[in-house]
Amino acid sequence: MVFQSEDEDVIKIYKDHAKLSQNLNLFFMAVGYLTTIPFYVIPMYAEKQHPELYTPNNVTGKIDNQRPLPFSSWYPYDTNDHYVETFAWQIFTGPVIEGFVVYTDSYLYSLMVFAVGQMKILQHILGNFKLYSKKFQERLNVNEERASQVAIKSCILFHQEIIQYVEELNRAVRTVMLLDFISCSIQMSVIVFQIIMSKAISKSVGNSEWYNESKEVKHDLQVIITRAQKPLTVSIGTFYPMSTDTAIAILKATYSYGMLIRQSYNRKL
Repeated sequence: MVFQSEDEDVIKIYKDHAKLSQNLNLFFMAVGYLTTIPFYVIPMYAEKQHPELYTPNNVTGKIDNQRPLPFSSWYPYDTNDHYVETFAWQIFTGPVIEGFVVYTDSYLYSLMVFAVGQMKILQHILGNFKLYSKKFQERLNVNEERASQVAIKSCILFHQEIIQYVEELNRAVRTVMLLDFISCSIQMSVIVFQIIMSKAISKSVGNSEWYNESKEVKHDLQVIITRAQKPLTVSIGTFYPMSTDTAIAILKATYSYGMLIRQSYNRKL
């Protein structure tokens, strides 16, 4: 439909958004696969850092501790006995699983970029309405008023198609998006909550029979209590710790950036 119109401006808008989608999808793929590398490096590093934990027992001849693997998973056998095979299997399945996540998100993103591209095309046509009205006049061999009526009706139909597309997309993905959002939120909130609760360490010391300990032990317990007053936090990059205030600040910043982009875009129009 776009290429059949032979409209260079419309085709350029379409190709620009298709290229944008392609580039960002490639970026997501590269980042996604690069994030799997530490999962394979860390287990090897852990064994080298603490070789005493993974030395075979002198009596049984087996390693008492579970040797680290890239991903936590269940197997119907002792992974220590088949460690190399299990590690190799996870090297193979890791990118497959990561690919599923990346490709699913990329596909959804491409569908959204398509809607944005269609809206850009409609904006372009409405912004140059007189030009397109004249094209309809020449093509249909009608007067100027009739050509304008045909042009505006075509824009209305095009707009309705975009609205219907976005509504159908929303119906198709809203449940999945909700579940994904809830899952990520619960995972992060549980981890952050457990870390923030590090203050409870001092309470545990207070509930112990610390008064029966020696002076030296009491001093060490006091050090632990003092340090536990400062909560442990998970930071967002090197900027801010994750907290309720940070979450609210992110929402405010997102809204502010959205308004700024909108104002900048309106100025261009």
